[in-house]
Amino acid sequence: MKRVTLLLAVVMIFALAVSAPAIDQKGKFSLGGYGGYGFGFGDVFKKYEFGDYSVQNKITYCIGAKVKYGLTPNVALAGAIDYQGGKTEAKGDFEGFDLSASETWHWMGILLNAVYVFSPEATTSPYVTAGGGFYIPSEE
Repeated sequence: MKRVTLLLAVVMIFALAVSAPAIDQKGKFSLGGYGGYGFGFGDVFKKYEFGDYSVQNKITYCIGAKVKYGLTPNVALAGAIDYQGGKTEAKGDFEGFDLSASETWHWMGILLNAVYVFSPEATTSPYVTAGGGFYIPSEE
């Protein structure tokens, strides 16, 4: 697991070093990297309580790299590989037994998206991304 994290970190550093702007993207490749760390909300991160026992998903993180190829000045295809992880905590006791535990989880995502850039001639521009992919859970 540490090898995968290290490999993705190195890929992200190289991808950031050679990244290109989206200006006039037709027929050009660009590489990029990203990382994030966040907290959750909604049902996925809700604390579920069962008497004196509770279960809750905690903070997650992700790192990744993507490659983009411009089909037209406004439209590009983007592929990404990302690595995500998080933690689930269970706390409490049941009939005198301490059932507190935590478990980390990880998965790798492989994604393909279409990107539409609204103003490709501008230095910065809003864009929309849509697509799909799949996630491969770790064996741990």
